[in-house]
Amino acid sequence: MYSFLQNIAKVFYEKEKDNLRQLVFVFPNRRAGIFFRHYLARYSKTPVFSPQIQTISELFESLSPYAQADRIDLIMRLFEIYRKNVREDEEFDDFVYWGQILLSDFSEVDQQLVDARSLYANLRDQRDIDRLFAATTEEEKQQSIAIFFRGFQKEHQNEYRERFHNIWSRLFPIYKELREQLASDGLAYSGMLQRYVVEKWNEGMLQENKTFVFVGFNALTEVERRLFTILKVAGKADFYWDYGSSFLTDNQNRASFFAEENLRLFPSHYEIDNGTSTNQLPAVSLIKAQGGVGQAQALFKTLDKCAEQDWTRTGVILADETLISPVLNAIPPKISAVNVTMGLAFTLTPVFSLLTYLKQLEQMQAVRSGETVFYYKPVVGILKHQYIRDVVDEQVLQALQQQIQKDNLIYVPEAMLTGNDVLSLVFSTSPTTKDLLERVRLLLLSLSDTEAYR
Repeated sequence: MYSFLQNIAKVFYEKEKDNLRQLVFVFPNRRAGIFFRHYLARYSKTPVFSPQIQTISELFESLSPYAQADRIDLIMRLFEIYRKNVREDEEFDDFVYWGQILLSDFSEVDQQLVDARSLYANLRDQRDIDRLFAATTEEEKQQSIAIFFRGFQKEHQNEYRERFHNIWSRLFPIYKELREQLASDGLAYSGMLQRYVVEKWNEGMLQENKTFVFVGFNALTEVERRLFTILKVAGKADFYWDYGSSFLTDNQNRASFFAEENLRLFPSHYEIDNGTSTNQLPAVSLIKAQGGVGQAQALFKTLDKCAEQDWTRTGVILADETLISPVLNAIPPKISAVNVTMGLAFTLTPVFSLLTYLKQLEQMQAVRSGETVFYYKPVVGILKHQYIRDVVDEQVLQALQQQIQKDNLIYVPEAMLTGNDVLSLVFSTSPTTKDLLERVRLLLLSLSDTEAYR
């Protein structure tokens, strides 16, 4: 059985072998393009010119006069505009979370070609609000409001709710000023860049006479739908949809919501065998496991039982991003390489936990009888930390922990913890913030060479 991308590669190699360099294959993400190139190379027995392969974001950027603005630059620009329009005394640390939400909202507004002025109109008039919810019961109103604010951090819901109401009427000036400022510098955020392409479209944007082949899309944004239509009318586009299963074309299944419209509006030039039986149900096995570690262990056993195969066709999907570390550690040795396509929050990394202990160490130190002492909890946490155990002899760490426990120490003397170069670096004082940052930098450099202090 061939995969969807394999069949696309096979058909285009057979039908367009001598014309591949005139094609641009566009995918929703970079991963799909990498696998498509891999499959195309399999079918090619002789050297051929490779087609151009892009993500949809890269295509929009290539058609736009604007460059994609850096995320940090966007946050800093938005912060200054926000302070000018809303609160001059706003602290950057307090704004970052809120600013990320604003940027995402602005980008989605542009991707869906929404009239921003109307969207951000002042809804303080109670009659407008009543008209908005006219067809709903009081319970449904409360549910709608609760769903909206569910995305905010629970401990700050009341604060964010109040701030949201306070700035709602000022969002359009902020949105407008940000766009104008970016445009004057030749920059744009993703939604702004994409909106410009479809609203200011002209044939001159296509610098080369190429055909665009869009592969594997599903829920299209308005700018994507508009671009697809423009290129289709110009005779410069072809479309292929991964709708091989009957479950994706069943009108009773919500997963098929976009399938019928996409197939009707954007048909394929070549017939593609999706390689799936429309009546065949997938085989499902349920494995009992307790906790994240138990799930990782179950994964190890499952993969270890599998015969040697092409592991590029095996995927592990996580319902909880916190499982990424135990899952990566549970990959059997026979699998030499993995492709991780999800992000990992810095707060979930061992580096973050070590830095947290260092912060607590600084906050909980004291001077007694002229000697610096550290509160025992962060001390023990550091001695047990996996990175410290990688570079300090285990017997040294065990001896220190046993001594702390034996003497029932609440505060541990600095002199007791300086028998090793790494420990001396960790358990020392920093008179200034600059000294602390330099100490952290040196520590991380030391930990990067796990053999340095064996």
